[in-house]
Amino acid sequence: PMAERMVQEFGNSIYECYETATCTELESDVCFEDSMASCTTNYDATVETMCSVMIECENEQPASQQDIDTCVSMMIDDEDVAIYACFTEAALGNFETCLEDGPCSETLMDDCMESELGIMTVVEEPMK
Repeated sequence: PMAERMVQEFGNSIYECYETATCTELESDVCFEDSMASCTTNYDATVETMCSVMIECENEQPASQQDIDTCVSMMIDDEDVAIYACFTEAALGNFETCLEDGPCSETLMDDCMESELGIMTVVEEPMK
């Protein structure tokens, strides 16, 4: 489960918000967004590892620092990675190790997110 791998303050904050939130607030992610403020884990190394592994898998050779830096700034601008601040350092460390040890595949990132962070990736099945 994801909660065990997350920062305690984030869990407390989101729980307290859910207790008092209106239905409209619950539908709008406001609890999640407000609780993100309590997430302070530094995830720079995690994003760098993700970029490094993705680039190496695509190009079948080690990534240059410039390519990694470009990828990191794109991912941080994208804000999808902000959630990593809510995980414990240990969980992020395990996620990085999973990425570095895994064989390159289209599902490597998703597999490690699921096994180490408890984040499930929903894959849209094509219509038959």
